[in-house]
Amino acid sequence: MDSLDDENNSMHQEDYDDSDNDKNDKNKIMKEVLILKYLEHPNIIWYYTSFMEENCLYIVMEYHKG
Repeated sequence: MDSLDDENNSMHQEDYDDSDNDKNDKNKIMKEVLILKYLEHPNIIWYYTSFMEENCLYIVMEYHKG
């Protein structure tokens, strides 16, 4: 997994191939992304967006230093 950070957000990348195990993992992660989308609490890092590009899932979230 790679991370790209700046002052305001953090973007994480997850790579997948077409194997059955990776499809199952992808489904689990997509469910987690859906949950993150609706969480609102001052103690939880904000979710901004996510997107797929080729075989990579990118999740853009608030950056918290520390």
